[in-house]
Amino acid sequence: MVETMYQENGVGLAAPQVGILKRIIVVDIGDGLVKLINPKIIKQEGEQQGFEGCLSVPNVIGEVIRPKKVRIKEQNENAEFFELEVEKWGNTNYRKS
Repeated sequence: MVETMYQENGVGLAAPQVGILKRIIVVDIGDGLVKLINPKIIKQEGEQQGFEGCLSVPNVIGEVIRPKKVRIKEQNENAEFFELEVEKWGNTNYRKS
């Protein structure tokens, strides 16, 4: 998944996009690679609008509305639980729970 994301110049990729039917996401928005296993949104606030593309639909970009701030609970590769808080692009904070 990571190789595919970087090869296609993506910033994120979900497992089902490459035929893996599992709840796994890989993301790199410039702060380094983040792997999320079984992610669950536990809180979201606000709204922001911007342009995004999708590796599953090449050469198509659209304007989307996303939450401005999101808190996610997920596991890492060692089955340890973490919380990830994201506010806008490129501002992430990890909290081990």
